Amino acid sequence: MDTLALDNFEAANMSDLSEVQGGTNPTRCVVGIAGEGVQSGIAGAAALGAVGLAVGGPVGAYGGAHLGFFLGFIGGSLKGTADYCF
Repeated sequence: MDTLALDNFEAANMSDLSEVQGGTNPTRCVVGIAGEGVQSGIAGAAALGAVGLAVGGPVGAYGGAHLGFFLGFIGGSLKGTADYCF
């Protein structure tokens, strides 16, 4: 190792080698995707479930909640990928 590389390595405190090497943490990536997906899915289910209830009663609420969770989960997973994997 040359002096500059050694200084940069020491500056990183050796706490996260992925930052020094330019890699990603796979566990953080997977947990981030799942966490963001579920959180957004629940919010989407609540929002579209309420709309479905107002428009179509209990049957509308059931369909709206499922659609809301699905769309929220997909959106949250994409956000989690961007935030925690790159």
